[in-house]
Amino acid sequence: MPDARGFTLIETTVAVGIFAALAGLFMQLNAGTLRRTAVRTDADALVMLLRSARMDAMQNLHERPHGVAIRPADHPRDVVGFEGASYAGSESALRTAREVDGAVSISTAIAGTMTTKSAEIIFCPLSGVAVDNIAPGTSCDDPRNFFDGSVTLSDDTSGIRFTVTINHEGAIS
Repeated sequence: MPDARGFTLIETTVAVGIFAALAGLFMQLNAGTLRRTAVRTDADALVMLLRSARMDAMQNLHERPHGVAIRPADHPRDVVGFEGASYAGSESALRTAREVDGAVSISTAIAGTMTTKSAEIIFCPLSGVAVDNIAPGTSCDDPRNFFDGSVTLSDDTSGIRFTVTINHEGAIS
């Protein structure tokens, strides 16, 4: 019998099958990590905008409130930092937009009431107190305007969720 070298067809087929199974498993694990990273990146961007708006308000920058609008009508895929008592009344040149991944859904709970509509979180000058609107005839620091709630970013297909909580004192966690 001649000296045979190499692999048989069966050995090669088994090796390729094992490699394909491991590659498929890796792809599934990697896809979940990518989705988690996308949602986490969007949550980090929201926290950064919230903290920046609060800091600007506490420094009394331009002597105006600062805030963050979550998916406003003219930016349906964004979270937008703005300067002024409301997003609608703010100057577009003073806005900072951050696009949110299209697969990520955002819901806002204000005092326990959940909404997926556009929402605003406004920080009062000097105090940094968080409010969800400034009612006519009231000051920014009026307790009737206080914001106590959370913003949840989630990927419904994978079940990944990140919640950002803001209390009326402006603490963001």
